[in-house]
Amino acid sequence: AMAETMAIFGLVGALILIVTGVGF
Repeated sequence: AMAETMAIFGLVGALILIVTGVGF
C-alpha cells in the first residue's frame, strides 16, 4: 500500500508542477 501511495503522491506532485508551470 505504501508503494501505491508514494506513486500517487508523485503523480499528483508532477501534475501540480505542470499546471503551475502552464499557469505562470
